[in-house]
Amino acid sequence: MSRESKIIDCPPAQQKHCIYEVECFGWELLNLHGERITVCRETQHPKYQDILKLESALNAKKQLQNELIQQKIKLSHDLKLIQKKSDCMIMALAIIFSLGLAIIYFVKANNKRKLLIRRITNRINELNLEIEKLQPEMSQICQDARATFFGKH
Repeated sequence: MSRESKIIDCPPAQQKHCIYEVECFGWELLNLHGERITVCRETQHPKYQDILKLESALNAKKQLQNELIQQKIKLSHDLKLIQKKSDCMIMALAIIFSLGLAIIYFVKANNKRKLLIRRITNRINELNLEIEKLQPEMSQICQDARATFFGKH
């Protein structure tokens, strides 16, 4: 009798299911060590070719399924990175927008202050001119008051 054997790597949590599945295709458990399962089967079985075709078809579908799972994991990871980047970009835009609003507010407030300072400065200058116009009259009144109160001219 001719036999074939193979070694399957399988995580401990899935070993029971893996052994059950390979037994469906005529494999017999030879050894179980850590994550390695060693199996063998008879190649002279009358249904060997049918079993081989079915096993190959199942393995091809599982391979495709694993590739799709890996692709999904990668895309999910990429999506999370994109979401993190977009969250960062949104936060950055919000900060930039807030800073822009703050700058606009401070510029407008500064312009209002400058306008108010200009108005106050203009009013001070006007009052200085009015005080200067009153100087000759005040000077005369001061001299008269000194003469009256202190007897000096």
